Amino acid sequence: MGQKMNMPAYADEPIYGWACEALSGGLNLADLEYKLSDNQSPNVLNMWYKNRTLCKRNGQAWYSAALGADVLAAYTKLYKGMFVVHAGTRIFTVSRDGKTITERMNGLTAQGGSFLLFANKLYYRNGAEYVVFDGSTCARVMPTVPNVVINRAPDGSKGDATDPYNLMGAGFSNTFNGDGTTTVYQLTDTGLDAATVTATVGTAHYTEGDGNFSVDRAAGKVTFSTAPGAGQNNVCITAYKTAQDEINSILHCRYAATYGGQNNSRIVIGGNGTSTFFISEPLDPAYFPANNDFTVANNSGDIYGFGEQYDILCVFLERSIYGLSYEFAESKGMFSTVCINPNVGCDMPGSIQLVENRLVWCNSYAGVHTLVSTQIENERNVQPISRNINGNVARPGLLQEQGLVTAISCDFDGRYWLCVGGYAYVWDYGVSPYSYSGDTDADALRLSWWRFDNIVGRALCEDDGTLYIWRQNRMVRFQNDFEDFGGAIHGIYQMPLRNFGQNDYLKTVIECWITVRADTASRIRLKYITENDPNGEYDTEDIIVPSKMWKGFLWNAFQWTVINFAKSFRRKPNKKKVFLFGILLENNEESRDLSISAITMTWRSAKKIKS
Repeated sequence: MGQKMNMPAYADEPIYGWACEALSGGLNLADLEYKLSDNQSPNVLNMWYKNRTLCKRNGQAWYSAALGADVLAAYTKLYKGMFVVHAGTRIFTVSRDGKTITERMNGLTAQGGSFLLFANKLYYRNGAEYVVFDGSTCARVMPTVPNVVINRAPDGSKGDATDPYNLMGAGFSNTFNGDGTTTVYQLTDTGLDAATVTATVGTAHYTEGDGNFSVDRAAGKVTFSTAPGAGQNNVCITAYKTAQDEINSILHCRYAATYGGQNNSRIVIGGNGTSTFFISEPLDPAYFPANNDFTVANNSGDIYGFGEQYDILCVFLERSIYGLSYEFAESKGMFSTVCINPNVGCDMPGSIQLVENRLVWCNSYAGVHTLVSTQIENERNVQPISRNINGNVARPGLLQEQGLVTAISCDFDGRYWLCVGGYAYVWDYGVSPYSYSGDTDADALRLSWWRFDNIVGRALCEDDGTLYIWRQNRMVRFQNDFEDFGGAIHGIYQMPLRNFGQNDYLKTVIECWITVRADTASRIRLKYITENDPNGEYDTEDIIVPSKMWKGFLWNAFQWTVINFAKSFRRKPNKKKVFLFGILLENNEESRDLSISAITMTWRSAKKIKS
């Protein structure tokens, strides 16, 4: 952090020093430049704080061939050694090395959705289709056919209700007690579909059209050519009746999560244009019972996603958050819902991540938030954390980006990435973890946010410590170099304008020292900025660091390692009688870093400001 310290005097005029040796504060667009902390920046691009040094972000390189259509969604992890992606109307897999692309399914609607791993299979829903991939075969999910009644009399006069109807399918079964004389069996439903009816009598299996029975679809009756024998639950008839509105309520859901029980044994889905969500049967993602639906917020608004924090599944609406809880009592699972926050929600479904056991998400009207507590009693359980980067008309930032609702995100290597509009806004929570103190602004102020450009993506995924992004129809890998696709990464870092703690004096800046790493090739241009020259003036001499990789063998570890050296470069800004002073450092050359470990300078008072 910055500090003010006495320096040796020259000609009876005291010389003071200013230094910042941890440039970790990140971007701050919210506050006036001269009000920023010493380690923050009003203008930083494509830089992050890594290994206690400010340096350029990782570069990008093409990793796979083109898919032939733009990517709409991708699974965030490697699945059975493959990347899985929805592009156009097809689902593809891409081999781990990026070289082999295999089409797995065609005929999907070209709209994005979400993948979910459940019971070692990968499920995908996009608001129109619901498919499953097991590593070799990709197909539409076939709805489970529930047995809705047992012990039913042939005439339908009695029976015991069992399983609810399946909202996602038309099929249902009735199980009867045969009496040995009756040939006509009355089903629970009339107006049946044209789908083939089947029956099992004892151990014999019959299919409509084989001469063993006929069907009166309008009346919902099945007439056997020979009366089934007497027995308990020895006659089972399966028929179909489509309730398209109910089926659509399931198929149109775009978001899913696992929840319930000790091992998250159910799938919860939502996002069909209403505030109703649905819960599957345990361990059966093809069965959404008719009595397992919950409506929140008086059926107003839509659901934009789910996120689990501790034992609560949060349901995100645009302007509110509800919590789903589960408990097992009296030999059955019980679900209940409660409003967690009635004012703040999420309309950016791709932004939801679990970061250090706290949910983090973004909305288009107030920025990034975190969930401090799932207890409704805590009225401040949702806290904003992006005040530094939200931006405004004068200094555009996150909330001025186009297409916010299509943002994508990930939690990778101690950083929360939020990508939108060709930029990535990255919170380094490894450097600045969130801690709730009750002071909302102060808690958000100290978080380190960074902004990268040229980050164009449809989906993010990771594998074994490497981050990938799908850029239109090709996969891109982030790698430890200083190039984007063979070109330069434009790195910028501007220290905040400083008055050096003296509000009543003009100053003369004498010297400055820029400390850089000596093990990466760098060329740094320096621009001096004052209140009289806000556009700045370049120094005539750049800082140049040739590429030198020093290696030494560690006998006790039996591995090679890089020993990182630092080197300071002195410059003389020669800025006299200025009130505010700052330095902008930049580099826009391929294969060159912008490495800054510390900034130090000396100055003396020049003239007292008269009112």
